[in-house]
Amino acid sequence: MKKNTMKKLMVNEIQKGIHNYAPVEEIKRIDKQIADLQQQIDFLMRSKNLRALPNAAHKRRCGF
Repeated sequence: MKKNTMKKLMVNEIQKGIHNYAPVEEIKRIDKQIADLQQQIDFLMRSKNLRALPNAAHKRRCGF
């Protein structure tokens, strides 16, 4: 079986399974929440890294 055909079949089966558990609107809402949370995590990680840089530079200068 071709790779593309297999992918299409897998996508169809997954979609069938998802529809058994939740309506499309609910899935889209959850996907949006996940994306928003990921953006918040990315922002916090960048903020943490920016705050950590001066401390790390200080430790290097002091020989820690």
